[in-house]
Amino acid sequence: MKKRLVLILSAVAAVVLIVVILGIVAARQRVARHRVFRAAPAQTPTRAPEPPQHPYLRARMLIERNEPAEAAKTLAPFLAAGNPFRDLALYHQAEIDDALGNHEAASRDRQALIFGYPSALYRDQAIDDEVEYLMTNPQRLSAFAQRIPSHRRDLDAHLAEAFARAKDWNSALSKALGVLAGGTVDDPSERAARVLDRAELLPRLTPPQKVLLGTAMQ
Repeated sequence: MKKRLVLILSAVAAVVLIVVILGIVAARQRVARHRVFRAAPAQTPTRAPEPPQHPYLRARMLIERNEPAEAAKTLAPFLAAGNPFRDLALYHQAEIDDALGNHEAASRDRQALIFGYPSALYRDQAIDDEVEYLMTNPQRLSAFAQRIPSHRRDLDAHLAEAFARAKDWNSALSKALGVLAGGTVDDPSERAARVLDRAELLPRLTPPQKVLLGTAMQ
């Protein structure tokens, strides 16, 4: 009887041991999971297409992007005589020419705008740019100034400076004093005063002229 009981208990113990071992093995196994979302394939970023726009605006955009050659191609139709955008196109074409190193062509474009379109939006800016370009050549600047009487005082002040740069002291003195004779409280008079306030010109001034210069400087 005792022997039978021992056998039964041994069998039960063996079953329990087997169950425990199976449980441990099952607990240690990794459960395989299925993906719910698939990874999106890698995509190369693409540049967004440009919205449709007027060719003139596209030309200006290309100028801002520093693409002068492409801008010139887009701007070309607007340079035709009679085109309503011709005055604007001339101004921007001058910008393109300067960017490409074609400074004489830029000068021609600006002068076509200045003398062909007296009411153009960019005319005053074109005049300033042209004066800056011609500062190294007083003779050309003088001929240019004679064609724009409305800006004569300002251009004479620039001419005085241009002559001084070229060391043509007599012409510089004459132009600068002429500007001061017409007034001493505006921008041209300030520029003329700076020309006269040089070691090469101060000794040439008479006492009344020095008083005029002092008034302008003050």
